[in-house]
Amino acid sequence: MRWYDHIVLGGILCLILLTPLAVGTVEPWAYASMEVAVFVLVALWMIRIVLGAPAARRTTSPRIASTIIPLILFGALLVFQLVPLPPSVERVLFPTTYEVYLRSLRGWPVHTPYGEQFSLISKPQASAVLLPTPEEVRAGTPVPFAAPAKQPTIENHEKWNLFARSPELERIFTTDWTGRFVEFAGRWRPLSISPAATEAALLKFLAYASLFALVLLYPLGDSFKKESEERFRHRIVSAILLAGLLEGAIALIGGVSADGKVLGLFSPYDWHGGSGWGTRATGTFANPDHLANYLVLVLPLAIAGVIYPHLLFGKGRRDIARWFCGVVGLVALTALVASGSRGGWAGAVIGVAMLVWLSMSVPQEARPQLLRISHRPAAAISSGLIILAISALLAAGPSSRNQADERLGYLIANESIGQRLTPAKVSIGIIRDFPLLGVGFGCWPQAVPRYQQPPWSNVFWNAAHNDYAQLASETGLIGSLLVAWFFTAVVLSFYRSFGTLSPHGKILVAASVGALAASALHEFFDFPLQIPANALLLTLLLALALRAGRTAVENGQPRRSGLAKCGAFAGMLIALVTAFFALRQANSVPYPYVVKPVSSIEQARAQVLSYPASARAHLQLLSFLGDRMVPADRMEEIKRAIWLEPTDPLPRDLYAQTLLGQKQEPKALAEITRSVFLSPSLVTHFYLLPRLLPWLPTAQRKAVEEGFKMAMAQHFDGAVMGLANFYDTLGNYVDEASVCELAARSEQDQRLRTDYWLVAGIARSRVGAWEDAKADLRQAAVASPTDPRPYQYLLSLVYLPKKDLVNAKATAAEGVRRGADARSLYISLAEVEQSLGDKTGAEKAFLRAYAFRPADADVTMRLGLLYLSDGKFNRAAMWMRKTTQLKPDRADAFFYLGIAEEASYQYFTAEKAYKRALKLAPNNTTFRARHDAFHQKLVSLNRDIPSP
Repeated sequence: MRWYDHIVLGGILCLILLTPLAVGTVEPWAYASMEVAVFVLVALWMIRIVLGAPAARRTTSPRIASTIIPLILFGALLVFQLVPLPPSVERVLFPTTYEVYLRSLRGWPVHTPYGEQFSLISKPQASAVLLPTPEEVRAGTPVPFAAPAKQPTIENHEKWNLFARSPELERIFTTDWTGRFVEFAGRWRPLSISPAATEAALLKFLAYASLFALVLLYPLGDSFKKESEERFRHRIVSAILLAGLLEGAIALIGGVSADGKVLGLFSPYDWHGGSGWGTRATGTFANPDHLANYLVLVLPLAIAGVIYPHLLFGKGRRDIARWFCGVVGLVALTALVASGSRGGWAGAVIGVAMLVWLSMSVPQEARPQLLRISHRPAAAISSGLIILAISALLAAGPSSRNQADERLGYLIANESIGQRLTPAKVSIGIIRDFPLLGVGFGCWPQAVPRYQQPPWSNVFWNAAHNDYAQLASETGLIGSLLVAWFFTAVVLSFYRSFGTLSPHGKILVAASVGALAASALHEFFDFPLQIPANALLLTLLLALALRAGRTAVENGQPRRSGLAKCGAFAGMLIALVTAFFALRQANSVPYPYVVKPVSSIEQARAQVLSYPASARAHLQLLSFLGDRMVPADRMEEIKRAIWLEPTDPLPRDLYAQTLLGQKQEPKALAEITRSVFLSPSLVTHFYLLPRLLPWLPTAQRKAVEEGFKMAMAQHFDGAVMGLANFYDTLGNYVDEASVCELAARSEQDQRLRTDYWLVAGIARSRVGAWEDAKADLRQAAVASPTDPRPYQYLLSLVYLPKKDLVNAKATAAEGVRRGADARSLYISLAEVEQSLGDKTGAEKAFLRAYAFRPADADVTMRLGLLYLSDGKFNRAAMWMRKTTQLKPDRADAFFYLGIAEEASYQYFTAEKAYKRALKLAPNNTTFRARHDAFHQKLVSLNRDIPSP
């Protein structure tokens, strides 16, 4: 192989190894680097052609060409989605896209969007101000009378020109003939509702398509020996297996560091303060399901290497290759179990089954010795796979096995697959409205809020969790057919050439088809192929398998026509230019994080024009201008946000607020009811905060209450607790209890039913209805017998106020007998007895809690405090000392140990305990004052000791 061949192969190998390590290459800096690398490799390929480098001519059958044509057409479709179209054309051919722009862009299509002037009020309208509490100020809440933020500059008194900071731009738009053209062209909008998102998606597609063509068609030199082709294939296969081994090992070891970063280096955008996946293995990916898909793509190749090492790696070192593939398969399968991905598990079964089925067509003489003598080779392979699966389950450990059991049980009991398909079901509305060409490749996250069903959720859907539905939404019928054409052409090419392939080609095709089948299944429930590392790996596998069907037919120096060299030179330039555009993404921020608070009108306008279908972008514009917009303009902007995301409560609440300011109270109350119905939670409405709610006028309270009741009638999640919290904040405990009791009687979910009975019982206890509270809490205990909370509330809210120790002890014993946490119940019982003055009973209860959990520092601490309050200082010191042994970093334990030792006249040990407490909590004034007083006490004692 010549130097350029080595560079191309080395680049491909680096892509294989590095893309999964860079958080799956989902961040802009990572996928920009990947795209640049691919385009540079393609440019090098074109340079090779221009230089007329020798290569073997290989046949390119019509079947191979049929896989390239749909890629070219799909790329052309994406480019067409970015072409600005005149409004008149868009209105006739694509009316729903026209409506999106019409409803979301101010001034369009008559004027350039947001190119006209806003009318502003010279001073913000006066409004009531509720001062924040000191705690809220310390948490960062701004003080209303502090220095105000910089306000927009107002030009020409009542008018604020959007281009006031750019007079030249204003002149162009108003006077020059070029300005008329710019304004005319500025009204043209593309089919993609977010060109920025489609541009990024287009560059990714071009990178995958370029890599596919590169691996499939790149001609190798080195005197056109067969060994060059084998070396090319072997190294790529080895790199894929090595990448799978690394990824699986990192997943099992733990790829997330203590600071919540992948490999201690990268913080995924979707992680807020660290991984939210619990004990599920993520490896270097941001999502365990995406890790699972990567491992599933590697698994068929690893198992093929175990069964047919001589076909994947040639004749040399077969035993080493078999052991290496076996380790890769075991590690990948173990990590797959630890990922907890049910879609990954199903994909693995399908992928391996396809591999075994297709591998049976390998000729008898090319099979390993064990399969030659076996009368049922498929059964022999299946037995080996069962042993491998059992080994992976054992290696995964009890924690991963329990997690797998829970996730499978959750799948069966709660129909979680149906819930997971909710975004895909919502996508049906997008497909219906944009049937032909879609909303734009990569634009699904911005289009879907308008089609979401209530109740509103603040969870951002970045994908449909079904790539088939998302593809149809983004590229329409035409794009879906082109993608289906490509994969159909690939499968047909495998099918038609399978009989003529060499044994190594057949096993490579079998592994690739297995990987494709696994991903095809997984794509129904997730979006793994939107992860660049996974998409790149599948692209490589398919291209490598298709390449096995091409044969060298001529050796020697091929003749390059001048036209071919010109075309290659043009291709080189295009690849380098595309690499330049890809590189510009490196410092970009992905959606929705790119839509953020703005500090100038230029930024606000740029966000709205880049993401016109994003309600958040319009809300940022409203937030920046504040109350300075005249009511009519402000109302129109709020209506745009409502139309774009009808379930979002914020714009609807702003709409109601504006209506109240215009004295349209009936309409405003209806909007308040609608907003609460769409989002039945106090925290999502700024006027329902606990400090504000008591000041709400009666009519608005009734509107809020009606909204909650409507949401309850529709069985919206959170509606019951939302209304209960509403009543609780207003002190209406009777209605709170009635709502929860009514909901509990019809609730099927055990957890929710328990919570409703608990809230009802607590509310009844607040009004002194002890018997009703007792009945509700007893119902909670019936719903969840092993939950300690019903028994604890019975103790603290019913029997403690009634001073009924007999029933309190019986209730605690009953809870322990039913399987509730004994430690929690005995601690609660001890607190009741201590409050009622029964210190002996409290001591016995604490000791019982300690017997159930001797290593619990909280129990030993409570015992020490009990003895300390009772004047039993030696016992107090003993239990405090145990606490410090269990929790050496607990400053209060050392402090109370010092008090106990001081009271026992053990001044030396008391001084050590005080010093240790101060060392752990140097800023604690109570600790310091006690230590200083103790020190003064020692000084005075030494002064009073008579001299000998």
